[in-house]
Order: sequence, then structure tokens, then C-alpha cells
Amino acid sequence: MATQFFEGKVFTDWKKADDAENKTQVEIANRQNNIVKAVGVVAETVAKKR
Repeated sequence: MATQFFEGKVFTDWKKADDAENKTQVEIANRQNNIVKAVGVVAETVAKKR
């Protein structure tokens, strides 16, 4: 029974959906990281002008 589940379409579809969700979460984290870096650049620029 377990073999049928892991070899079946339901498991394959679930795995694809899970992979897509993980990719989305990684992209969100990457974007947040880019925002933090950009804020750091802005802070350095403002500090140099003072």
C-alpha cells in the first residue's frame, strides 16, 4: 500500500506542490535579504553626507 502511494500520481502532485511552495519561500527570503542590503546602502550614503 505504501509503495502504491509513493509511486502514484497523488504523491507526485503533492511533491510538485511542496517543491513550488519551498521555491516561493526561498524567493521571499531572497527579496527580504535584498531589501536589508539596500537599506544598509542607504544608511551608509546618508551617514557619509552628514
